[in-house]
Amino acid sequence: MTTKKTSALAMTPQIAEAVNPAWYKNFIDEMQWIDTISRKPRFRNHPDRFIAVLEVLAQKYMDRAGSKAPDMQEFSKAKWYLDYLCAFIKNSKQPILAKNVDKILRS
Repeated sequence: MTTKKTSALAMTPQIAEAVNPAWYKNFIDEMQWIDTISRKPRFRNHPDRFIAVLEVLAQKYMDRAGSKAPDMQEFSKAKWYLDYLCAFIKNSKQPILAKNVDKILRS
């Protein structure tokens, strides 16, 4: 996620970096860590398992809002995973790249 405004949520550069830090980007080639997970056979061959992973990641950040980091940061992280989930479903539950989430959601 960039610091530009995405949908109704505008993030400061600090929150944007916390939501999608540099070490997640280009984990392998141009893929983020979550992109590589979706391509593992146990998730690629069973997309509902991958959906559950995304749901749990989003819920984790919603549940800990205010206890580890500011609410805006935690809810922004949850939203990032929910946006990824929506793009994955919109892409017929086929693997996507995080860098294409906004484009998929707009199409």
